[in-house]
Formats: sequence, C-alpha cells, structure tokens
Amino acid sequence: MIPFGSFAQIGDEFYLEAYNKADLTPINQTQNGKYIELEFSDPQLNSIFDNFQILNYEEAFGGLSLCEEYGLDKVFILKLDSPVGTNRLTVSPLIKKVEFPIKYELASNDLPNDYYIPTFDESNQYESPGDTIRNDYLDLIQAPCAWELTKGDPDVLVGVSDSYFSEIHKELQGKFDTILVKGSPSGGSELRYKHGIETSSLIAGNTDNNKGTASIGYKTKLVGRYPHYGRDPLRDLIKWSLTNNKNLRVINMSYGGLKDRDTDNSFYEFLDENHSDAKFHRCLRDQYNIVLVASVGNKSHITATKANGEPRFPGGWKNEVNRFRAYPASFESVISVTSVGSRYDRANVDPINTTAADSLLKDVLWRNGAICCSNEQLGRLNHEYLNDKIDIAAPGHRVYRATNSRKYANDSDGIDTYTKYGSGTSISAPIVSGTAALMLAANPNLTAVEVKDILKFTADRIDTIPHNEEYFGPADDKLSIELGRLNAYKAVKMAKYFDEYGYDFDDMPRKVDLMVRDNEEDIGEEPNETTEIFWNSPDIWVRNQPDGIEEYENVEYEPNGQSYVYVRVKNIGCDPSSEDDQLKLYWTKAASSMSWPEDYMGGEYIQPGNALKGDTIGTVNIPSIKPGEETILEVPWSNIPDPEDYKLI
Repeated sequence: MIPFGSFAQIGDEFYLEAYNKADLTPINQTQNGKYIELEFSDPQLNSIFDNFQILNYEEAFGGLSLCEEYGLDKVFILKLDSPVGTNRLTVSPLIKKVEFPIKYELASNDLPNDYYIPTFDESNQYESPGDTIRNDYLDLIQAPCAWELTKGDPDVLVGVSDSYFSEIHKELQGKFDTILVKGSPSGGSELRYKHGIETSSLIAGNTDNNKGTASIGYKTKLVGRYPHYGRDPLRDLIKWSLTNNKNLRVINMSYGGLKDRDTDNSFYEFLDENHSDAKFHRCLRDQYNIVLVASVGNKSHITATKANGEPRFPGGWKNEVNRFRAYPASFESVISVTSVGSRYDRANVDPINTTAADSLLKDVLWRNGAICCSNEQLGRLNHEYLNDKIDIAAPGHRVYRATNSRKYANDSDGIDTYTKYGSGTSISAPIVSGTAALMLAANPNLTAVEVKDILKFTADRIDTIPHNEEYFGPADDKLSIELGRLNAYKAVKMAKYFDEYGYDFDDMPRKVDLMVRDNEEDIGEEPNETTEIFWNSPDIWVRNQPDGIEEYENVEYEPNGQSYVYVRVKNIGCDPSSEDDQLKLYWTKAASSMSWPEDYMGGEYIQPGNALKGDTIGTVNIPSIKPGEETILEVPWSNIPDPEDYKLI
C-alpha cells in the first residue's frame, strides 16, 4: 500500500506574529522590480526569506495604535508570488504564529446565522425542536450567491399592499419605513392578521439576527399599506413616496381578482390592456418606474362538470390551463408569479404514476401528485391557476416564514410565531419582490421593464422537465410559453453587470469553486481547521481495476501494472465550471517532512537509494459542473512505486 502523503497547508498570503516585534522588522527593505528583498538581523530568517518571491511585506495593522494592547503591533503581512507551505515559515523560532488572513472575495459558505430552519413533521406541521436543516427554498434560488453580490440597500423600498401589518414580530422589527393605515384589517378571518405579516417577512424579514429565518431581501426595507387591495393602496404608496422624497421601487401584490374564460357572466370575462386598471398599472410601471409583482392565484382542484351539469371534459380529464386569469397579475405591466416546490428531489419520482405522497418536489408546478377521477373532481390536485400570462415561478409550497398568532381584534400580535403550513402564489410573489429589490440595489439605474426582462431571462427553465410537460404544448389547453423558476443569483448578477454586458450572461465574471473534501465535515472553507488527518479524504480512493466502486483498495504493485484513482469533485461556487479545468494528482511518501510542491513533482529521491519522494499520477479534464453538483473522475495510475525501494528507509 502506498498512502497519500500528508502536507502542510499552503497559501500565498500570511500573517506572521513575532515574539518580539524587532525580530521580524527588516533592517533593510529594497524594491527589485515587482519583488521586495528583505534583510533581517537573524541569518536563519534571511535564508528562509531569500527563497521567496515577495510582493508585499509590512506591519499588518500599522497605524492602529489602539490595537497594540491586543498584540497586533507584532503581526506582519507577507504576500508571495506563488503558494508555499506553512512549514516553510514555522521553522523559525522567532515566528510565534503563522495564520491565513481572511480572503475578502466571493464565497458561497458565508451564510446568515438564521439560514438554518427547524425540521418539520409534515403530518401535523409541528416543529421538531433541536433539529435544523438548510433553508430549501433559498438554496433553490441561489440566495447565498445573490447575497455575495449585494445584501440589499435599506434605501430601496418595497411597498406591500396587504391585509394588515405589525412591527411587533421579531422578523419585522425595524423593517418598515412606515405603515400607512386607512381602516381596519381586511380579509377572511383566517388570513386577516397573518397574511401581510407573512408576505412582508418573505420579502425582507430581519436576516442574520439569530432569530427565525432568513429572507431574500436581507437589508431591504418596507412600506406597508392596509387594508384593502388594488388601486387606492397603490396610489397611496406612490403619493407617500413622492411627498416624502423616498425611493419606492417595488410593490408586492399577493392578491388578485379572478376571471373565468368559460363564464356566461360579463363581470368575469378576461380584461384587455385597454381596461382602465391595465392603464393604471402600466402608468405606475412606465411613468413612476415601479416594479409591480403579483400572484397568479391558487386553485386546489379541477371541477369535472360545468355549472349546467354537463361534463367539462367528455373525453377524459384535462388540466384547466388558460381557463382562469387573475388580475393585476395578468396585465402586461405586472410580473405574474406562480409557485413550485422546493424541498425534495424529483429524480426518482415517476412523473406519470404519482400519488399524494409525491409532494413538494423541486420545480414541480403541482403541490402533490394525487390524481382524482371522481364525479366532482378530475385530474391533478393542488396546482395553481395556469395561463399564458405567467412570467415566472418561485418557491411557494410549505415555505418556512413568520406568521401572526393573532386571530381577533382584541388579541395581541404574535412576537415569534412561524409556520411552514400552506402553499400558494401569495408566498411566491414576495420572494420575487425581494429579489427585485436586490437587483435595484446592485444597479439603481435599471428600469422596471428591464427588471422584469432580466428576471425572466435569468430564470431556470422548468417547462421542459418531465413532471411539468403535461401543461405545455401547442394545444388550446396547454401553455404556449416558456416558463422559468426564479434564480436570484443570476438575476442580481445580470443586474449588477447589465450596463457593461447587457444580456450576455456568459461573458460576465464567474464564481466557480471546485472542491475535494478533506473529511466528511469539510464544507470548503479555507483554511481547513477541522481536519487533522489530511490523507483520509472521503472523496479520493484507489481501485486496482476500473470498476468505479466507491471503496478504497490497497494498491497492488506489479511491474508495468496500473491502478486507478477516483476523485469526487464538487462545485460549491455560484456558476457552472468551464470545460477547461483540470484535475492533477500527485503522490508522496507519507512523512511529515515532505513539502508541497517540491517533494511531489518527481525527480527528488530519498537518499541513499532509488526511492522517489513523490511523483505525478496523472491529469484529467474536469467536465462542466453546475453549482451544487458533483462528478467522479477516474485517473489511471501507471507509475506506481516499487515498495522494495522503501524497505530500508
């Protein structure tokens, strides 16, 4: 068996802490081209630094006299042209500590401290104390990557027209610039006091505050207006913004008026763009530059018969696609949002033969897979209204969010109540509104029209996945549109670089982070301070034959023989990797004295004898890997060292 060798952590920038400041203070420092030459009073220190190409060396916290009591006046920053192992520096007895400084660059693992949410008992919607999981809907839309670009601007305001608002809840304390009250709370008894709390917390609830859950809008602030819906609340929000010189840029409308294509009542007929309400919303968008976001509406089942008793679908059940429209969502000036699942992978779920247990699947339009064929209901249960006016989908099924425990006027508002119960487009629209606010924080020059176009352009296509295909096609009862699910990262990224690149997304700067784990707990943070044994990676194993089995085998040496190294590579970045990346593998004899890279490259021998210190194994191309996905690479190993060469060592 030839084990993979242990080696010191490497880097190109270090903090060096001295026991005595004078020891690490150069007596001479000169610039030689792009590099710096240092001379110290200690000969051993000079011999160490003479082997480096130094780009920068200085007191790390110079000029901050108040930091001296923390010992920071004894810390120096060393920047090199190429990486070296920390063991090259720790050999000096004058250096007390070697550390890696924080790299201020994009990193997907920097999550807010309320990103993890309680697990849930789906049967009764009760939380399971003490057990947490990652926020599934924020993961699906790549929210952490969007926050790397911007966490929002509190001066970019989102207006919310809804049933009721309160700043008592921990998620909403300090989040409202103002709340406009024009009467008593509205809506049905079940929704009256909680609907507005839920939509507001989804847009921009307090985030990274060790309470509850995170919100896509992060630092964005809100303006609330209740009660009632429609023209008057929207007009009040605009007038307030103009009067107070505020920057209201987005309005969320988690409501709608339903119209029915099959109705005999003119009140429920579809509206066209010449309708006064259509003109009003178009005015808000085009003249006041307001991004308008609305829910497409929710439907729980498909009726089997018409009002007169005739069968709706004599030849068998069909989805009632394009029968219903909700307004204002169906106006061209408004971003119409439907909902999808975000929790469970759909890969192993048959898209045809589904049951009620097949629920909450990622990017799937129906809430559960129950097929009902009775006299009263036909077809797939629990999907939203589907029509060609839909612009985008977003998570909306059992999303964890703040709510209000209050039910009656004499009750008090809830302070820290949360729910994961319920599904619908009232949940989806606020997530799009919060993303729009991030986009405008990244690029305040965007118009409302451009925000809508970018959201649709950057959305991840879902109309082509097998579980949704039944709703799309050229027939009258099919959707003729292409439909995508919100990708907050892509939308914010395009917004940020829009002035320079326009819609040329592929040419924009990319964030790719490929990793191979050191241990099971490794999440890609550098430096890795959790692993003591670096040769026990769960992502690297050897086989004596190319069988792809994910289990380590001892290497069997044979002259002219060959083994195979398997490496699992995961992309923890925000963008797909290119097809130009390569994986290079090396081996070294297991010994703490081995240093990267010189002892791994081949040509260096352990004296006396012919025992190599290390050598290359091989190089393979890495295929493009999407964010969050992984691949396993096979690397042939033909230059396996002879164990006989190491017997006397």
